[in-house]
Amino acid sequence: MNLLAIDPKPVVAAQRRRRIEDLEQKMLGLDSGAMTQELLNQTKHHFCEGVYAREFFLPKDHACTGRVHKTACFNILLEGKITLAMGSTEEPQTIEAPQFFVSEAGEKKALYAHEDSVFITFHATEVTDEDKMMDLFTVPTVKAFERYRRELLEDKT
Repeated sequence: MNLLAIDPKPVVAAQRRRRIEDLEQKMLGLDSGAMTQELLNQTKHHFCEGVYAREFFLPKDHACTGRVHKTACFNILLEGKITLAMGSTEEPQTIEAPQFFVSEAGEKKALYAHEDSVFITFHATEVTDEDKMMDLFTVPTVKAFERYRRELLEDKT
């Protein structure tokens, strides 16, 4: 056994997340501001006894990237068919509803909808202010996530 061997999985996952960020930057260069705001306005927020669910509609033939999640969360593709790229998976996967999976902390997703699709994430919280959810559970970039994790570790020492 080589004690100096380094597990490449976290490094490869970080590289994949950065490629998703590169895709995001290219998408932001497109004239998609009005569409992005329209999609965000359609997002539904649900609260029930310590659980927050974010319901997101993605129309057929549209793509989006998400922010980086601070914690692991449940995900459900409730309706539709999407291609999903994540840092933790080697290749993008095409999935059809209904589909359930867990994404780990530090995950950043890119989605492409083959059909009108509804995607839901679930988070544990007692907070019920919709305006606070994005910053409570996500950060905008992989670098911001790495800073967030360092600060958590520093707070524990």
